[in-house]
Amino acid sequence: MNIEIRPYRTDDEDALLAAARESIHDVFPWLSWCHPEYQISDAREWIARQIESFAKGNEFAFVISSNEHRFLGGCGLNRLNLIDRSANLGYWVRTSATGQGVAPQAARLAVEWAFANTAIERIEVVTALKNVRSQRVAEKSGALREGIARSRLLLHNQFHDAVIYSIIKSGWSAT
Repeated sequence: MNIEIRPYRTDDEDALLAAARESIHDVFPWLSWCHPEYQISDAREWIARQIESFAKGNEFAFVISSNEHRFLGGCGLNRLNLIDRSANLGYWVRTSATGQGVAPQAARLAVEWAFANTAIERIEVVTALKNVRSQRVAEKSGALREGIARSRLLLHNQFHDAVIYSIIKSGWSAT
């Protein structure tokens, strides 16, 4: 499946809500924002924050969509460190679109965008040790596994070990 990424727009609220609610079972264990009580107000607040953050250059969140403009999920760069010129890459895909190569494509597009449009030199992917699917996405997108950081992620009030991956601009190939 061919996909594209683009910044969020205010008219993405209903599509984000539908994708999140469809995906709670798969996404909630790893991303606490996608909780069982997720409502349109959550989607509206998220989108407003992302539009503002994108404009200010604090974070860069993208909608993942199909060529037919179906909302497939989200990806983006956050935790920007201007001194070290690094950022964190995150991604999620709605349940009905998993297993089709969407997440690795979106991750690669986000990395390509970051290296072309920002001063970022290092992108990290931090995923819970038990989140094997996310680790496969990181590897398929060209990230290299660096190691395990103990108690690196706080999910649902419990610390989890995390696998750290990186993509370095000087070693990046968009192909």
